[in-house]
Amino acid sequence: MTIFFPDYITVFSASFSQNADWSSVAALGKERSNVFFVIKLFKDNKHFSIFKSTSYVDVDAKARELSEFLNVPYKAKAL
Repeated sequence: MTIFFPDYITVFSASFSQNADWSSVAALGKERSNVFFVIKLFKDNKHFSIFKSTSYVDVDAKARELSEFLNVPYKAKAL
């Protein structure tokens, strides 16, 4: 894995599906879907996801703190 110093940080919303065949919700269907918010670091045309949560407030706070710590811009997106 190559780690790079980012040009900027942003937060995305993403939907993740999980196979539910062997979980406690297997009776409800074959898949379940969750919406997460993800912190991504961008360098040129490459990106690296570093944190995800279902809480936008938590992700936004961590992204702002990381942006300040690394001294790189936080480009907030309207979600």
